[in-house]
Amino acid sequence: MTAITQGESIEDALSEAADCLEEAIANRVIRRSEIPVPSEPDENEYTVTTPLQTSFKASIWLAMQEKNINQTQLANVLSVDEKEVRRILDPSHNTKLETLERSLCKIIL
Repeated sequence: MTAITQGESIEDALSEAADCLEEAIANRVIRRSEIPVPSEPDENEYTVTTPLQTSFKASIWLAMQEKNINQTQLANVLSVDEKEVRRILDPSHNTKLETLERSLCKIIL
């Protein structure tokens, strides 16, 4: 995944890069696409992170792919309606971190 951003300062450029990364990951979760593994930064490169909620949702999606389970199966594992799983995976839905953590733990354990 490659993206180019810019800013008036390094801090501004890094903020733009973080926003870009968050949007790229959210889009891949929405489209149910593969999320590439991050590469190690070169000596003169910076790293950025995504918000915790985005990271959790991407991790849940990746764990579902790894375990080969779909939304219906996850709903059964979590004992919730499939609509709740759609909200859990929706990057724009403000899901409680406790719900995301519990969901991820149920998948990987």
